[in-house]
Amino acid sequence: MALLTGKAALVSGVANSKSIALGIAQAFHEQGARVALTCLESTQRRVAKDRRDLGPAAVIACDVTKDDDIARAFAQVTKEFDGKLDILVHSIATARLRI
Repeated sequence: MALLTGKAALVSGVANSKSIALGIAQAFHEQGARVALTCLESTQRRVAKDRRDLGPAAVIACDVTKDDDIARAFAQVTKEFDGKLDILVHSIATARLRI
């Protein structure tokens, strides 16, 4: 039996196939967890392609600078996992490049 069998995990901050967040989500999935991902709406289509190894993982757009987005995303996660959430990974980051 895998370590996380029966657990529900939300991993926030997935941006692309090289995201640490996606690697964490893959490890959770390999250990038996059901996984949902959050990302920016602008990256949702790309993240949906990148998550194909995670089974039926939900990909939910969420801009954490907007309270309404957070509430909507949380409602979707709650519905996805039948009101149960065991694991939350905060992997949201931003960096401004100066060239």
